[in-house]
Amino acid sequence: MNKFRYWHMLLVAALLLAAGSVFAQDAAAEQQNSVTLEQMRPLAEQGDANAQYNMGVIYDSGQGVERDYAKAREWYEKAAAQGFAKAAHNLGVMYQQGHGVEQDEQQAFEWFKKAAELGEPAAQNNLGVMYARGQGTEQDMQRAAVWSARAAANGNESARSKLPMITEDLPEAEIKGNNVNIRAQPGIDSEVLQQSGDGTEVVLLQQNDEWSRILLMSDYLVGWVANSLLEEATTTAAADQEGIAGASAELPEEPAADAQETAAADEANAMAQAQEPTADEDTSAAAADTAGEAEAAAEPEQAQKTIAASVVNIREKPSRQAAILFKARRGERVTISREQNGWQYVEFDDGRTGWVAGYLLQP
Repeated sequence: MNKFRYWHMLLVAALLLAAGSVFAQDAAAEQQNSVTLEQMRPLAEQGDANAQYNMGVIYDSGQGVERDYAKAREWYEKAAAQGFAKAAHNLGVMYQQGHGVEQDEQQAFEWFKKAAELGEPAAQNNLGVMYARGQGTEQDMQRAAVWSARAAANGNESARSKLPMITEDLPEAEIKGNNVNIRAQPGIDSEVLQQSGDGTEVVLLQQNDEWSRILLMSDYLVGWVANSLLEEATTTAAADQEGIAGASAELPEEPAADAQETAAADEANAMAQAQEPTADEDTSAAAADTAGEAEAAAEPEQAQKTIAASVVNIREKPSRQAAILFKARRGERVTISREQNGWQYVEFDDGRTGWVAGYLLQP
């Protein structure tokens, strides 16, 4: 046997051995998926919400079964009816992406909203993006900021990256005084979430005669401060918002509070008193497997996208302060050539080019 033939036979043997190993792994994985399915089904049929969710994931992703979006939706709906947040989120993804259902932004919005209110960070992020884009609802940057901040506080990295862009055109103010109480509701009897010091910069989300709802970007806290304890806004919510309508009269609230009380003098007195530490609100999602959980708003960049909001400013440079070259409208197609700090440099079909905030584009 010559040397060439000897080494050739060794190579073929090695390839066959490797292939056999891969086939064995695939067979083992398939067998494991089949066992998981059979173990999960009885629990799901008995009404266990976690098992129902996992059945949805199995059919949604085709783990050990043929992918079946109809069955996935059926199991997700059963789990969501029991308040299982991740199931409601995945229903939002199905409607947003048209998986087994007709694509429906309004339905996607409703499911994301339900899951977000149940504390699911991915849904909170997606809901914030939908408010910012005006998908399935009216555009509303204040609500976009609130939900994105909640997602960011719950550890969602996509929300943390988008939040500075979402809030950049909202009005700002500074805390005036030391140990100023940030409250859960606009009233002096409301829970103190934390205290902030003089000069702390905040984003203004909502105001009435006595109280302002604010966002602290440093820790993503949303709460209320007496107007007397805020310096005048240093910027205004302007006409230059990226395809965003004006401020809303109402924003999503924490659990209902008592009627508002006159704040200025009482709140000033309360500042001097030591406050009991307060626990953060528990908004963590119910524990479950997360396989098949696609966060619709945070998928990998693609070369071609479309404008996602009603009216979007296309700018000369990747900055809100840059000159506006022209305005684009929802559905216009663009090709992305580069990215910088969340901004995308795009070219339209007619040759126009410029920079656009990345969250205002969709595949």
